[in-house]
Amino acid sequence: MALTKAEKAVLLRTMARTFNRTWDLILKVRRTPGDDREMLSLIHTSRYCAYVAGTDRNRAIGDWMVSRVYAALHEPELALTFAESSLRWAKPHRCSELRCSAYEGIARAHVVAAHLTKARAYLQKAKSDFSRLHLDAEGREIFQGQIEETEDLIRRRSRPRRR
Repeated sequence: MALTKAEKAVLLRTMARTFNRTWDLILKVRRTPGDDREMLSLIHTSRYCAYVAGTDRNRAIGDWMVSRVYAALHEPELALTFAESSLRWAKPHRCSELRCSAYEGIARAHVVAAHLTKARAYLQKAKSDFSRLHLDAEGREIFQGQIEETEDLIRRRSRPRRR
């Protein structure tokens, strides 16, 4: 589909706005079922815009974020599907930043599925890529935070449950 410059600009703005609003909902402490439905609508809108008007980088990030949403909603199969798609977009570009996020997403999906050995293995890949990233302080903080959050999820899932 050929887009005009104006159409592409609208889609890219929509992509960014819906992505950012999705983050707001992911971070919300007590989401309602309505929040969850809105979050799904927003992230799929963002992903659609990335696929139509964005770059491969936008597509990799979009798929990672869809994975993140499905992990937050305790849907491991869908989380894994989109995290693996993110990795497929990232690999040809040899971009450690995108691979790091994709590996973190795969690890998170495995945590949700209670596949902790796989989660640890993919988190190690994310850490390996993270160690090679050249980011500013803010970027390093964001990636480190994602990795630490997934490590914490693994620790919590590893603890024996009380009866």
